[in-house]
Amino acid sequence: MYQQLYPSLLGPSDSAKFTASGLDLPVIKIKPVIAYYLHDRRNAWQYTTVTNYNVYLGANSCFNRFQAACHNAELRRVQGTVFHICEEPALHLVGMNNSLLILHMHTKSPFSGFDRAEVGYEIQRVLAAVPNIHETPRLSFRQMIKLLLPDSKLWRPRLLRHEPILFKYSAEKKTWHDDLKTSPLRQWQSSSFRARENLRWGESPYPVDASAVLDLAQTMATAYFPTPKIEERSS
Repeated sequence: MYQQLYPSLLGPSDSAKFTASGLDLPVIKIKPVIAYYLHDRRNAWQYTTVTNYNVYLGANSCFNRFQAACHNAELRRVQGTVFHICEEPALHLVGMNNSLLILHMHTKSPFSGFDRAEVGYEIQRVLAAVPNIHETPRLSFRQMIKLLLPDSKLWRPRLLRHEPILFKYSAEKKTWHDDLKTSPLRQWQSSSFRARENLRWGESPYPVDASAVLDLAQTMATAYFPTPKIEERSS
């Protein structure tokens, strides 16, 4: 279903894994994290003018470490290219042997238009319908994705087309990410002095508000992992 909607947002190495297996496995953890997103700004020469344009490569540009994003920039490096690495707030769904990273791209306030109050009730409603064959009912990755897709009724107002939802699937459980906190996000821009030297990176604040992602992760986790009630002892 997802691949039919947005095939370009899945990298070639992720696409087969995403559709072939893992979607029906249960989610066991929900947490807010930081993803390092790499894009480049290339100089296009036309007569005597230079036009800068950004190049986005979907899931293949999303990394769990700043150093990994820097290394990938070195591999893509060509003359006239300036790279940017941004700390993007993301949801991280973790299973027993797989995980899924979810980002709301090209916006200064990701997931702010998502009904974060209603999603808790929706998770509880779907959980109530799950056959209790295990000690604790769980939703699958497929069910979680359905709640967050651009055509979900929980987007109010409806999600704009230029603000895609990016999914990056991993067949490894231990895909480590930095925890998302309330501290300001950062971005870096590359500069090159000599062709044989590694790129240098200048840091600056990244004007993206992560509060909605933090709130959404907390709401989803609270609904998904409710605090067990403590029974009072009869005296």
